[in-house]
Amino acid sequence: MSYMTAPRSRKSCDLYFDDTGERLIHARGVLPPDMDLADGWGKSLHGLRCGLGVSTKEGTLDEVKVAVTIRNDGEEDGRLPLGSLYFKPRLIGKNGAVFKAGDIKHAKLNAHALKKPFPKQSVDSGEVETRDSPRPLSDWFSEIPPGEYQLLVVHPDPDGDMSLVSNRVTIMVTK
Repeated sequence: MSYMTAPRSRKSCDLYFDDTGERLIHARGVLPPDMDLADGWGKSLHGLRCGLGVSTKEGTLDEVKVAVTIRNDGEEDGRLPLGSLYFKPRLIGKNGAVFKAGDIKHAKLNAHALKKPFPKQSVDSGEVETRDSPRPLSDWFSEIPPGEYQLLVVHPDPDGDMSLVSNRVTIMVTK
């Protein structure tokens, strides 16, 4: 994955691209007006949107890496837990079968994080934020049959009854 910083008047934006270097898959800061995530954003919830990007659209569970970005279109700073412990990926097969993610592998190393709430992070109005580096699908899924899937991420709100849901990205899982 490639990385660059886009200069802005007072604020900058860190841009992260897919393996080809052509598709923007996640970012931090203020997006330049002529740039956006390659696969778009999910629906707005209280001014926040969740955008999902992948390093490649075809590969093994180890090769397809998931990046999650939160965008604040609201007028106020938004606060929510940001971190892979809160993102819940789902794969939906062509036949409608839904595969929900299991516990991520590194959760055992960070077992204390599962026992207390992840600190809420601010996403400033007009900005985008990513808390984790892209993670391979194998961190969440161990046995998925090869085939075409719709990938999405649900970000439950621990303080409410609604969830922030990302856009959907079509991927092909091989062997």
